[in-house]
Amino acid sequence: MRLSYWGTISCGAAIRTLVCDNESAYGAAGRQATFYSCIITRNRGNEGVTYGSESSLINCTVVGNSTVYSVPSVRVGRNNIVALSCSTGSDIGGTTLANNVRGQIDGIYQTIAPALGDFRVIAGSVAATAGSSDGADGSDCYAVIPAEYRNLDFHKNPISGSGICAGALQETVATAGGALQFHGISATSQVIVNGWRSIKAGTYLFPTSYPVQYLVEAQLSTGKIYAWDTSEEHGDFHLPEWNTGAVYLMPPPSQSIVMTNTMVLAAGELWLDPEKGSDTEGDGTEEHPYETLQKGVSAGTDNTFVYCKKGTYSKGSTSGGGIGNRVHLNWAARRFVGVDGASDTFIDGASDTTTVDSQPGCGPAAMRAIYVNGAPITSFEGFTFRNCHTDAKGSGVSESAGHRGCVAYSSSANVMFSDCVIDATCSAAANAFLGCRLYRCVATNLPYAVIPAQNTSLISCVLENCRHATSWQTGRGFHCTMRNSGTLAWNYACIGADSDNIRPTSESVYFAGSIMHNFSSYYAGTTGYIRDNPLFTSAAGAAVRRSSPAFTCGEIPTDSNYGAQYYKYVGTDFYGRPLTFVDGKPVAGADTLGVFEMFAHRRLAVTDATCNVTETSDGTISVPQGHALSVAAPTGTLDVPGGLVLRFVVPSGGRLAVSFGDDVREFEEGEHEYRLESSSGMTLTMSSVAGTSTLCSLKKGGGFVIMYY
Repeated sequence: MRLSYWGTISCGAAIRTLVCDNESAYGAAGRQATFYSCIITRNRGNEGVTYGSESSLINCTVVGNSTVYSVPSVRVGRNNIVALSCSTGSDIGGTTLANNVRGQIDGIYQTIAPALGDFRVIAGSVAATAGSSDGADGSDCYAVIPAEYRNLDFHKNPISGSGICAGALQETVATAGGALQFHGISATSQVIVNGWRSIKAGTYLFPTSYPVQYLVEAQLSTGKIYAWDTSEEHGDFHLPEWNTGAVYLMPPPSQSIVMTNTMVLAAGELWLDPEKGSDTEGDGTEEHPYETLQKGVSAGTDNTFVYCKKGTYSKGSTSGGGIGNRVHLNWAARRFVGVDGASDTFIDGASDTTTVDSQPGCGPAAMRAIYVNGAPITSFEGFTFRNCHTDAKGSGVSESAGHRGCVAYSSSANVMFSDCVIDATCSAAANAFLGCRLYRCVATNLPYAVIPAQNTSLISCVLENCRHATSWQTGRGFHCTMRNSGTLAWNYACIGADSDNIRPTSESVYFAGSIMHNFSSYYAGTTGYIRDNPLFTSAAGAAVRRSSPAFTCGEIPTDSNYGAQYYKYVGTDFYGRPLTFVDGKPVAGADTLGVFEMFAHRRLAVTDATCNVTETSDGTISVPQGHALSVAAPTGTLDVPGGLVLRFVVPSGGRLAVSFGDDVREFEEGEHEYRLESSSGMTLTMSSVAGTSTLCSLKKGGGFVIMYY
């Protein structure tokens, strides 16, 4: 990587070179330079990939750059593939041009899955026969290429004759089972995929295998993305992370479906502070915030971010849904974000102290947290809900809206709760949620009267010791871990830890890729089952052992099972990590890959010679002073394709030594990042010299440890 002003390579030549991750004001790849049999990708710049009319581009693949122009002007441009690299087009211009092709013609890629780093040409495509030998073209550009390097591609394969491949590789790959197998994802705006590849609006992502996830980021010069809306085709939406704008998307499992994502931009932002804010004297800025959640509704417009500072939101009362509410959204699209996370940001309802013991806190004077009327794209992210209640329901009384949804009642299913905690002080006559989507949420010790969800979807959630754990009627569930949770009711199919994968009879009601552990009873009709031996790593939490059948129990999502819904809902596991698939089958449960399991999935052996390195239920590894953690392949060769990133925290006064071959470093207090590139014959060792260092989980608000890229 190089950061420059006048081009990464200036007035020189690059031969069989991977030019990537550079940034330059003029010429992201180079200025007045010659590129021969090069792959040019993931570069950024304000002008073009190359700059200056004296540049030459021969037998190159130029894909996935982010520049204003592609290759606007070169002296010689021959046998190149130029695609998806700019905001104005994917063309190449210049004096001497021959046998160049765009990367995509009529929606068909000429290179296979460049988002996954595969630049081979699709057999039978235009690019497979568009090139020709260098030959004489009346220019002297070949004079700068030494004879021994001419007519050889990126991998030293010969370039000869007519009808050769355009681009840097002479290798072709069949489309069967490859890029055209799934129609994938289309975006109506330009995006960055997997951290580097820029695609233009309307182009597709074609995976080489299924299932697969893409890290998608909006490419914006100004503004902020609010959501990806798929409602026109699917009645659904995806929310990118509020602080990064990134989201994990999965293509649908069918050739007949394209998931088109329309970018919804944020209309603005408001700030709330329950301790220092004021609804009357504040103006909604970070310096002068409002106080109550309801003010975040009335003062904003649709698609507004409402950033909530830490503290307890326990003021404000509105009526709706048969009971009082802390906040009422009437067709108002807002994203309420607890910027400090659920551990420090609370939304309190109110109890009715006159009620009977069978429904503690419930009664006509009780208050739920949230009532939503309508179908806006609304979310609550990073909150703990406490003391939320509904009205009590006496014997023989018909159930009404006032009895349902002590945390949230929604008349639609367009309200998402992510990274939230449902406290045991909540109770209801019927359920905690109605018509909502819970994502990466956790609930523990909820009382008997609270069925966590009715007509609600649960994704990557952890429910523990919650009596009557269920998602009643039309709910969906993916990658949930439910432990010691009483009764599973209604019609569910759990694609979980069992040898028989029984498919549901209806797409609208099922759990897939989930673990149901130690239930006292369940009713799953004729379509579901429970398996009570997932092999957890500890007595509490969602992490499972490497030997757990949860790693191999699933089945590949298809149209005929849960796949037709899977891609609309899944994103990450409970800790914010991309999901894990073993032989195409999703790992069951909310914690799809613990820290140790990350190494194991890459077939790396984790050695703790002192037997004193521990992993907690949230995925954190502690390395005490005087102890070490080593990682090596069983054969003694550590080869990490694509590399990996370790992030760890060293405490005050601590020191952590990291050795990887000849690279030996020592890290002191603070959060650190260490990148391992592909190597062989090496072992990674992390030794705590002083203090107890931690490799932390990926849970938002905490640290971050290991991420593959």
